[in-house]
Amino acid sequence: TTQTDANGDGSYDAVETATTVINVDHSSTLTVIHKNGAGTVQIDKTVTTTSADGLSTTTQSYLGTATSPYATTTDVQVLNGNGSTTETVTNFAGTGNVPTGKQVITHSADRLTTTVKSFLGTNSLPENITTTVEASDGSKTKTESHYNPTGSTLLRRTTTSISADGLTSTIATDVNGEG
Repeated sequence: TTQTDANGDGSYDAVETATTVINVDHSSTLTVIHKNGAGTVQIDKTVTTTSADGLSTTTQSYLGTATSPYATTTDVQVLNGNGSTTETVTNFAGTGNVPTGKQVITHSADRLTTTVKSFLGTNSLPENITTTVEASDGSKTKTESHYNPTGSTLLRRTTTSISADGLTSTIATDVNGEG
């Protein structure tokens, strides 16, 4: 339990309680509750469940003493056979778990290439794709592609190249997605 006196007047303004439970299947559940300074009114609660292998988490956020979450986020990491990793972070809203978007982050086996794809709602095509590649000399190239809300039409692409020492950068922008 943490009590906070934010303004230094000698009275607590907030109380935070964090409790971790190790479940039978070796997963863990962390519950964080925020209350007013007197500890009598619950402001919000967050419940995060982490799998036993640590590769997946589900975080549910509650307002006040509500029993249904207003937001849920899942974060699932997969260790691929070729040594690369894929992490999918999905956001949901409301008690019906309506998908609001997701990000798929892929790291190459050598960790020199990272691709982040951002999806809006339940779209199957990404709205944004960012790929960062680090060369063996330490220089980096970052390509950001922005698509229309359905992900079907390229609207803009920016490629930024940065020298290994970070002193030189070049930016090329395709402002209308024509290539």
